[in-house]
Amino acid sequence: GGQSLLLLLADDEPMAISRTCPHAAADLTTGDLYRRRITCPKHGYKFDLDSGRCLYPADENYRLRRYAVELRAGLIWIQLPDGA
Repeated sequence: GGQSLLLLLADDEPMAISRTCPHAAADLTTGDLYRRRITCPKHGYKFDLDSGRCLYPADENYRLRRYAVELRAGLIWIQLPDGA
């Protein structure tokens, strides 16, 4: 099984996150992106893109999976965890 990622620009910075919400596995590609936060379209859970924390409702049980991104020679490189 591969990883389903969502590549996005937040304040002109490329970021890569899991494509699915950690709360209800909804597809975040249709989520609302605003000020380095993404809101899940299914239940409205809001996640901070920098920390992955669930901001609304505040819940430490749900964290958005984030992936390191590097821009080199005009290409975007995403670092996946070992075994991915």
